[in-house]
Amino acid sequence: MMGIDKTTALAISFHETGRVTNYQSRNKNNFGGLSGGTSFYTPEAGIIGYVKYLKGLEKQGFKLNSSKDNLIRLSCYYVNGTYDIPSYSWVDCVSSFIREITRDKNKYFPTSKTNMTGNSFMMSSVEKTFGDSPKIYTKK
Repeated sequence: MMGIDKTTALAISFHETGRVTNYQSRNKNNFGGLSGGTSFYTPEAGIIGYVKYLKGLEKQGFKLNSSKDNLIRLSCYYVNGTYDIPSYSWVDCVSSFIREITRDKNKYFPTSKTNMTGNSFMMSSVEKTFGDSPKIYTKK
């Protein structure tokens, strides 16, 4: 998935969207808690927009993996928009989701369509969609 750890990406999304149940994810296809009322026309475009955002953070030097030190550093920017004020509650919640996803990867990253659950929609859509390299259009 563009070289990004999918477990960490899904864990952040689950935390930011209340397991993809909040208004932004359900009505604006914003799966990463992206600020400024960011919205996308389709779920696939929203997923791609989120992954591109994460990729941009990597280009700024943030490492997207389950290391607690990396999550602490990432929380500074992701939550507070700074480089020096971490959000330990964000780190704890994301870490909890990482543990949950890691315990049952087949539930979240099914290898066949017959195993797919609602929670695995986001990541399976990313993997299905990236082959076509669709353009992202955001709503205004």
